Amino acid sequence: MITILSLAIYFYFGTKKYVREYNKYINSICVGDIFEFNYILTPENPFERKIESTFTRCVITDIKEDDRGNKWIKYKCLKSNDESSCQLTSFIEDYTRIDNK
Repeated sequence: MITILSLAIYFYFGTKKYVREYNKYINSICVGDIFEFNYILTPENPFERKIESTFTRCVITDIKEDDRGNKWIKYKCLKSNDESSCQLTSFIEDYTRIDNK
């Protein structure tokens, strides 16, 4: 019984630490940060060209919060200057920060 209680406490504080670090990372993202796409799209056939995404590197151009407190970002592709926007939490699932300005 003590082991189960100890494990429950360990997982509770471990999860709490993870959430705290995640929120710290979210709040550290600011305008001017550069992100790179996490995935390289390659075809299975080696004779085909590599599929190149337009939005491989992006810079954050604006950050706003909605009525629920969720952060939204506007970002611009460094290659084509195309702009797009999405929720910050969705964005960081596919992109990794490479430069923090």
